[in-house]
Amino acid sequence: MKVKRIVFLLYITGLCLMFVYWYHGSGSLFSRQNTTAARKLKAILPKTTLPESSKSAKQIPRTTERKIKSIWKKSTLPEKSTSTKQIPWTTDNLKPQVLKSAKFEPGNQCAVNLSWPNGRDEWQILDNNITFVYSAFAVPLENQVKIMGIHRIRIRPKRHYVCWFYNDTQNVSQLQTNGTISLLHDHHGRTYGSMMVTCPLKDNYNWNAVAVSISVIDTPLNYMVLHYPEKQIKRNFTICLSVMHSKYSKVLELIETFEFDKALGANHFVLYHRSSAKQSNVVLNHYIKSGELTLLNYTLPIPPKGIHYFGQITAVNDCVYRSRGISRYVLVVDIDEILIPYQFNNWMSMMDNLTASNPNASAFMFRNTFFDTSMPDDIRRFRLGDKATRYKLKKFLKVWREDFIFGYCNRCKTLVMPEWIDKMAIHRTERIKGDHTPLRVNKSVALLHHYRRYGSSQARVFNAQTRKYSGIVVGRVIKTYEKLKPCVPDL
Repeated sequence: MKVKRIVFLLYITGLCLMFVYWYHGSGSLFSRQNTTAARKLKAILPKTTLPESSKSAKQIPRTTERKIKSIWKKSTLPEKSTSTKQIPWTTDNLKPQVLKSAKFEPGNQCAVNLSWPNGRDEWQILDNNITFVYSAFAVPLENQVKIMGIHRIRIRPKRHYVCWFYNDTQNVSQLQTNGTISLLHDHHGRTYGSMMVTCPLKDNYNWNAVAVSISVIDTPLNYMVLHYPEKQIKRNFTICLSVMHSKYSKVLELIETFEFDKALGANHFVLYHRSSAKQSNVVLNHYIKSGELTLLNYTLPIPPKGIHYFGQITAVNDCVYRSRGISRYVLVVDIDEILIPYQFNNWMSMMDNLTASNPNASAFMFRNTFFDTSMPDDIRRFRLGDKATRYKLKKFLKVWREDFIFGYCNRCKTLVMPEWIDKMAIHRTERIKGDHTPLRVNKSVALLHHYRRYGSSQARVFNAQTRKYSGIVVGRVIKTYEKLKPCVPDL
């Protein structure tokens, strides 16, 4: 008896499901919504049954075909929508939706040709496949010219090189035969390393250019504009950014770096350019036009693997010498680094205090710590948390630093007075002039924040020091991004 009841219930359930499917179905020709159309179509269609083969199939007359199309258009309804408003039938409803590509390509109106300074510097040959030179700087107080370049490490430099000086007509007016090469440290075992050529300058004549050759009988393969120190300080802080490479495309990180450094006291940026994405070029061009960025062409003449980090040490020394006489201080950092003063509101007030208590100091070393960007965003008790999240401002979102702080000369960065620096390394000064000395700044005064993936330890320390600048920086980033928005990727 129980079995019969179960079978009966299953039978009733099946009937109910069939009725529901028939009542709500929209794919069938004879569903509820198309019942009227079905009756009209039955009256028009031929009575004969058409075979499956198209060759023997009986054709429907054109007049009949037109009637069928008109009836079907009137009866076809759009798919169910959450809106109660009826959507009119159009042929667009039948078109498949094409998903937009995730890759961003700026339009033609966003095309940017990056501009280099007049009398631009570029890599040139000194000795074929052995030595290359990039830029030249006059040091009048020492009657010398310093030329930046790279040299093949395993080949000993020649004892003397020939330095040719040119006036404004490009005629050789003076010949010096005792230029020397000095190799810089931190080449990390690569094929090439950074170097300087030092040429004596025996008179006070303002030469326009200089060239270097390996002997008097050899024609120079290079010609470099000679840069002289500026005669008036126009900036307090110049930021030397590391070489931009690998088609750099982090637009928001770039804007955040510029605007944050400006809020702390930066007046100008010098950036060495190897490659960048189109959208990054839009941002770079914006700051070039505002006069806040000097962009230098830095396409190496050798494979990048042949030298440590795209010849960064040459770029660092070039930037320091380039800033003499025009900038009071020079800070060498990467795009993902920022120097945060803890006891002061900006860099100028911090440096006034440090120089007053240490008058012989001309290089200031700041320790480094990592803020792991793979950590979750933390916006608790942060008033601008929503905006920082929307615009991906990681210097305000990543507030858990590594418990470990690196020591001096190990990942630290140095802020210098350029006139007193003879040679620079990446994390320290290699040689300071006169009786000036480097100063090791205590971590309680300021700390270098480095934002990158770095999961070395489980111990973390909460550090939201950057947020005291959020009221200024967040608004500036948003304003700049919205101005450039038509030519940069959408959030």
